[in-house]
Amino acid sequence: MALRVYTTIRRPRFVDAIAELVGVLGVVVGLGLGTNFLVGGSSEYSDLALGGSLLLGAILAAQVRGALSRVLLKPGLLQGRATVGHDGVGVTRLGADVFVSYANIANVRVDRFKRQVVLESKDGDVVGFRVTEPKMVAAEITRRLELARQRDATRPMPSFDEGREDVGRWVARARQLLSGGFRDGSTTAEHLADLAADPNAEPEQRIGAAFALGDAPQPVRIRVCAAAEEAARPHLGEALTQAVEGEVDEELLARALER
Repeated sequence: MALRVYTTIRRPRFVDAIAELVGVLGVVVGLGLGTNFLVGGSSEYSDLALGGSLLLGAILAAQVRGALSRVLLKPGLLQGRATVGHDGVGVTRLGADVFVSYANIANVRVDRFKRQVVLESKDGDVVGFRVTEPKMVAAEITRRLELARQRDATRPMPSFDEGREDVGRWVARARQLLSGGFRDGSTTAEHLADLAADPNAEPEQRIGAAFALGDAPQPVRIRVCAAAEEAARPHLGEALTQAVEGEVDEELLARALER
């Protein structure tokens, strides 16, 4: 499934209240104009004047409200990004990345009052973000969450568990896994490809498998690169691509392995 990226809105709720107030004031202005015509004008045209004034007020209110919303949403600081991928949901806020894996999502709901998508995690944390179509985004996340729950877990490799402790040694052992220089149980290129592409696997397992497949046939490496393009976890996709291509960027690996 392709990665979905949505623009999030970080404006305060009072901005919405102001926009709603503008709409109400527009109708009030229309009523005022209509009443003025009704009192001072000919009775023959008073009903027509009242209806026309109300319509004009409503149109004016809608235009002003739309312009106000566009102006308030224009600054970059008021916008963020929600990325829905194969492995979970990533939310960027003022340069800070928050990621919730499908394995850790307990519930997805829409807060109608705040007009936001809310992710309730199994560890008690709550992540909320506002988008223009919260119901649609929540439905997309729920669909992918159900698919993630139906997947069978790929057997992890114990030798990949130490990625956060000694990156150099971890990479070296992973690269030797299929060449015969180091063996950690029976494994195949197919199993490692499954592990690298498994959205429910831990990052060190996925990236370690990608390093081990650096000399694998091209179709296998293409599969890893395709899985990398579907990853929402920050820096994971780039780390997977570099690993299977034989590149090592320890700073990038450290960011991708952060919990």
